[in-house]
Amino acid sequence: MRIVWSVLSVLLISISSRNCLAEITVPSHFSSHMVLQANQPVVITGLTSPNVSVRIEFSGFTGETQSDASGRFRLELPAFPVSKVSKTLRIHSEEETLELEDVLVGEVWLCSGQSNMVWRMHSSDRFE
Repeated sequence: MRIVWSVLSVLLISISSRNCLAEITVPSHFSSHMVLQANQPVVITGLTSPNVSVRIEFSGFTGETQSDASGRFRLELPAFPVSKVSKTLRIHSEEETLELEDVLVGEVWLCSGQSNMVWRMHSSDRFE
């Protein structure tokens, strides 16, 4: 019985200590090899430990914010011009750094849902 309590105690301590040092997480649309929209401010959101300083660095910009009591943070990056060379976006908290590599700034288009999206222009009646 004493062994069971010892094992449970170790599990509880490791679970609670893991929650104290939360890793930085961002929504799945923020990742390495992404393209950020050019000439528009970009809002970076995510989660980390509660009430810690969060610093974001990208393409010469450095901004800082504070995570709230739930660990959520939000920081708006300024508008960047189109880039031909990829850069690294770094998000720093007091415990950790998250690096998103190979990030470009350019035009971002979202297309979905239509079966005629594969229609070739030369097949159209009014194609010139």
